[in-house]
Amino acid sequence: MIRRHYGQLIDELLTDRALRVFGGSLLLTQLFTFLFWIVMGAENGSLIDVLGGRDDPICWP
Repeated sequence: MIRRHYGQLIDELLTDRALRVFGGSLLLTQLFTFLFWIVMGAENGSLIDVLGGRDDPICWP
């Protein structure tokens, strides 16, 4: 039952052009965000320090 449900969802993604374009735009957004973090990590210290909490917070309430 679950396999059939997800199979139908995947088939819909493969046949609908709008969903493929939307998925591609989400992929590009994530890729650009990752590249931004790599560049910012190289300029402002280690990316691991920023993500690991050892660096100053980027945003806080």
